[in-house]
Amino acid sequence: MNSELVDFIQCLSTHEPEKLTQDDIKLIRWYIKTDGCTGVPDFYLEECIKHDFYYRTHVGFDGRLISRSDADRLFRQGIQRKSFFGVLSPMAWWRWLGVRLFGAKAWYR
Repeated sequence: MNSELVDFIQCLSTHEPEKLTQDDIKLIRWYIKTDGCTGVPDFYLEECIKHDFYYRTHVGFDGRLISRSDADRLFRQGIQRKSFFGVLSPMAWWRWLGVRLFGAKAWYR
């Protein structure tokens, strides 16, 4: 991991994805230059930004390497936490399935 990424992660208010502030999310969005939820409506935009961070850096917010399956799981769980339907959230499962089926190209970029 490069020192720029280490410095960036250290500037965030927390290393726990579910506790990132709005300012953290703005910084992350700027750092990775993401458009948010690519190709789908920006529902759960913060979760899309976090997921894009995982895919572009291959690390979590604690600085540890993260697998693609873990990145996708955290994405699904983040949406589930925010959804009225919780773990049964259809959108969480649809988006998770979408990134599992079609996200490999983005991960290996």
